Amino acid sequence: MGSDVSAILFYGYDLGSTPWKIAEVNKLGDPLLPWYDAESGEDFLDCASEHLMTVPGPPHPPVLDDADVGPVFRRHGVEVESYCYREDNSYFVAAHVVTVGVEDIQTLDLVELEQMRAAGNWDATLRAALTALGITPTQKRPAWKLCAYE
Repeated sequence: MGSDVSAILFYGYDLGSTPWKIAEVNKLGDPLLPWYDAESGEDFLDCASEHLMTVPGPPHPPVLDDADVGPVFRRHGVEVESYCYREDNSYFVAAHVVTVGVEDIQTLDLVELEQMRAAGNWDATLRAALTALGITPTQKRPAWKLCAYE
């Protein structure tokens, strides 16, 4: 029996989960964030999204041409998403996400993506969202990341 593997290209920060790639962790490696309790069984993604909806967004939210983006993106200009292999979810915060499913091919214009990043001030948008979440990633700066998920 096979499995469907897809890919995500994103610009942002990998937050991990096993291990977490953030500074705010306890001795066991669980996140120490006032809005998330690792022992509660609640999903980190849901808690992060709910928390961001209670915090004011930037004064000039991004102009969107995608009707499919959620309320967190509309308010903060970032997406908090998961990627996983079976039951082991990991998370990221991104200013731009490209998802490619099985049997799908996308042509990417890397120059255009970099122009969009610079013009959209994605680095500052990501910093503001991380500040709102109270998260300090171990990753030094935002980057283009590619991951697979099942």
